[in-house]
Amino acid sequence: MRLFILLLSILAISTKTISALTCELCQFSVKAAEDLVTQNFTQNQIIPYLDSACSLLPNQWASNCEIIVNTYGLSMVKLVLENETPEVACTQLGLCGSNAFLAEEKKELVGKWHWNKNYINPVKKLECSTCHFAVGKAENVVNKDINTARAYVDGQCNTFGIKEAVHICKRIVDKEIGRIITELKNHESKETVCKHIHMC
Repeated sequence: MRLFILLLSILAISTKTISALTCELCQFSVKAAEDLVTQNFTQNQIIPYLDSACSLLPNQWASNCEIIVNTYGLSMVKLVLENETPEVACTQLGLCGSNAFLAEEKKELVGKWHWNKNYINPVKKLECSTCHFAVGKAENVVNKDINTARAYVDGQCNTFGIKEAVHICKRIVDKEIGRIITELKNHESKETVCKHIHMC
């Protein structure tokens, strides 16, 4: 009996984790779709770009993101065109909120997840990757004055094709460029710097 209760507890925890991950991946995809819509991309152009956005995520989440995009991509675009927020859009799709995973197709989607007890938030991983990018660019201007360094790295942030990553990058530059430069001058690695500024 106790084993049965333990198994139910594990199932509940894993389902909750999968549900939270699905919700975050959905919102990530909708935010990317919003960015592409504002750039006047057509519906047919957006889906491949959303797949590209998924590739920014760690490997273990990228394929799951692609499943969501391929299953719900057109619906996401439609909801973006109706000016729905990512939170509302993903709730309407049933990927966020208390009704997530009730539909049969969503139950099937759960089976495709490779759940890992060492759950890693994909949004946090995007922040970490973006931080590594920003610190890597800062290495090029470590011996310049702080304003030059800030302007250079901020400009490099614009090379991201996804609006969310651009915002993360610019936020890092705005808040942390001084500390980044100081730590780089102390020969810290970008991994260490990003841990110190709580982005990884």
